[in-house]
Amino acid sequence: MAIQDGVYVASLSVLNKNLSVNSEQTLLHAEKIISLGATGVVLSGSTGQSQNLSFQCKMNLIDQASKSSQNQKIIIGPGTNSLLDTAKLINYAKSKNLKKFLIMAGAYGWSSIRNKEEAVYTYFSELLNRVNQCELIIYNFSKLSQMDFTVEMVEKLVKDYPDTFLGLKDSGNDNLFEKIQIKNFKVYVGSEKKLLSSLKRGCAGLISATVNSHFQLNLAKKVFEDFKKGKDSEHNEQLIKVRSVFDSFNLIEGLHTLYAQKNPIYKNILPPLRLLNEKDKIKLFSELGKLNFNIAA
Repeated sequence: MAIQDGVYVASLSVLNKNLSVNSEQTLLHAEKIISLGATGVVLSGSTGQSQNLSFQCKMNLIDQASKSSQNQKIIIGPGTNSLLDTAKLINYAKSKNLKKFLIMAGAYGWSSIRNKEEAVYTYFSELLNRVNQCELIIYNFSKLSQMDFTVEMVEKLVKDYPDTFLGLKDSGNDNLFEKIQIKNFKVYVGSEKKLLSSLKRGCAGLISATVNSHFQLNLAKKVFEDFKKGKDSEHNEQLIKVRSVFDSFNLIEGLHTLYAQKNPIYKNILPPLRLLNEKDKIKLFSELGKLNFNIAA
């Protein structure tokens, strides 16, 4: 099954005061974003603090997502360094009719591994030995995993598992999106700064954290839609500038600080992450204000 081109949101996780996931509020957040025109959402991805969430919290999120009328627009990010737990989460989600997954090849030990191509292939082949047919989007996120995928790694996985690997999200250091040319394989960038240039190269769109902001989502949609209509977008410059402001801070901390202005439940965030301090909060809102960014949107 193909995955659509478009603008996807790496959705925030909403937490209770005891730092457990509030599954209901997390789904309401995701469904609101979809209702505003997002092509889909990633739940429990890196923006959703997946590396810090407990196994049970992820199971609860899967349960809640399966009940959503928008469940076919939801991509699950297992986000665990345990291959066995990742397999369990995928199988559980599949049993709940959730079919698409954003997968990073763990986040441990890559700096000391010599043959990374072979190691990546081993990771995914071992994972796929433990799950039934599923649909995976490779997550290239070197800032977290300490490893960048290469064209050769991706090509081998797609060649040997053509019905499994649907695409790739590129949040890496090496602009992998510029190099991959694989038939029927979708490539998404992880930053609005690269959206228009990636579309010009034939990429499929965006999977981003900062489009949790309704204002930024609307800008990204306009850039995407203008490109599809063959128009030069007047919104791209503002889109990039807004992303650059958020990039001056930790994205998750900045987004939770933004959302906490509207709903105090977003003040809950898993350590070591924190809300921005008062000085940084003032700076964030001041810089966004210069760009006519609607904080209330």
